[in-house]
Amino acid sequence: MKNKKGIKLGVAWYREDQWELLKSTASDRENIEDTYHEWLQHAEEGIKKLKNQGLRPARVDLNVKEFNDWCEREGRIPDAGSRSEYTAELLRRRDKDK
Repeated sequence: MKNKKGIKLGVAWYREDQWELLKSTASDRENIEDTYHEWLQHAEEGIKKLKNQGLRPARVDLNVKEFNDWCEREGRIPDAGSRSEYTAELLRRRDKDK
């Protein structure tokens, strides 16, 4: 198995003012925390766990409207898999621009 230590991972980071839009448009809304504050707590715990595993989590601001537009253009369903792929794409762009 390949050593994954030090690998940079994009973590979708949502804004509180877009939480209801995320919940209302996600096809897997039943798997999303009910409130922004619940999500924030889980996300911060998840980042700590990733760091403890030697990975490098990177918060990536995800604008839900732009994500939904991307899904429509790409013929994707707005679900966890699409959110992960979109987050990775945003991270690649961000790192390329540095």
